[in-house]
Amino acid sequence: MELSGQLALVTGVSPDGGLGFEIAKLFAAEGADVVITGRDENRNRQSAELLDPSGEHVRIVTGDLRNSEDVRRIAREAGPVTILVNNAAAIAAGPTTEVSDEGFADMFAVNVHAPHILVSELVPGMIAAGSGQIVNISSIGAKLGTAGRAAYASSKAAIESLTKSWAVEYAQTGVRVNAVAPGPMHGPKLLRAGAQVREAMGRTVPLGRTVGPDEIAQSVLFLVSTRAQYATGAVLAIDGGRTVI
Repeated sequence: MELSGQLALVTGVSPDGGLGFEIAKLFAAEGADVVITGRDENRNRQSAELLDPSGEHVRIVTGDLRNSEDVRRIAREAGPVTILVNNAAAIAAGPTTEVSDEGFADMFAVNVHAPHILVSELVPGMIAAGSGQIVNISSIGAKLGTAGRAAYASSKAAIESLTKSWAVEYAQTGVRVNAVAPGPMHGPKLLRAGAQVREAMGRTVPLGRTVGPDEIAQSVLFLVSTRAQYATGAVLAIDGGRTVI
């Protein structure tokens, strides 16, 4: 088990089987104790029960990542985290003229400010322990111009910039910081949209298909494992070649 003895905090875990759920599932299977977060207590409990029916290795901390004090409380209640995965994301999609101030602010609060707070709160403990792993979930949207996703893409570009700066800032402390940028992913929303939509999205990438959340989770596991101990500041594109065309 690659993660035995580790305590992982994964944000944005939902019981419908999205990326956060798959990351938490894989981490638990590899021996980590996992703390999951979300705004809805009932959904958090559903996730925990699905991930760990015994209740021994997965616990929940409910909180709203749009609220700075909630984020700090999550960090406190999570405990001595050795692995942090900033997965939660808010999306304000649509033409720039139609994105509300509230939607824009919420998106940057969840996608950028919350990870910044969690890192500032949890890194001192990692440094004291001599090691720590942070993975931020970005998107290929950070590198591609996409109509209707300008605000969202800018938030993901921001988290990639933070990833690189944190990697340099903590390079001498034993804390590694990396990011994963998924391509078109058949998470719960895309699956609900139907096979035709999924197939159309798959045709936009050289490999000719969308990617599963479980596949992305494997790349996150790699980055937090000793197999990637020389990697820091990397943004790993798992996108079927989409960003090279």
